[in-house]
Amino acid sequence: MKKYSQFGLSLSRRFLSANGAKPVIYVPSKSTTSAGKGSRAKDFPHRLRTLCSALDELHQIKSESGYDTTIDDTEVRRLVSTAVNQRNFMTRELYFFIKVFDEDLEEHHAKNYYMEREWRIAGNPVQAKLRFTFANVKHVIVPKEFREPLIAEVPEVKSKLAPVPR
Repeated sequence: MKKYSQFGLSLSRRFLSANGAKPVIYVPSKSTTSAGKGSRAKDFPHRLRTLCSALDELHQIKSESGYDTTIDDTEVRRLVSTAVNQRNFMTRELYFFIKVFDEDLEEHHAKNYYMEREWRIAGNPVQAKLRFTFANVKHVIVPKEFREPLIAEVPEVKSKLAPVPR
């Protein structure tokens, strides 16, 4: 609350996941890969970009050649198409949900993101809108001094007010 705002809305994980949202995968910036070589924070994005570039190049070569080759063209087209589809899926469903954090930062540091429990919806930010009604709101978070005026203005909010933070 100190970092962003004292006002907020809470939505359930069930509602979020039913509407395409997923929790972020937090990767410690100094974590090494399982092989003990390299940084996960740098290695994963680099490897995915390299894979994407290779697939794009292969797809471009195949497109420019009109898919006229002496090898089994049907199988190559199928493999290229499958690889590009898998790349798109991995980018959309995994890469957009990775957030690197500095595990050495103090808990209340402005750039410490680890405990945020962020959820995201992949896609163009303009198109990836979460539509919800008051019925979907689990908790309403407001400072103590705003509780009574809010209840006076919107009585149905009383049942959804989160406990007053300490």
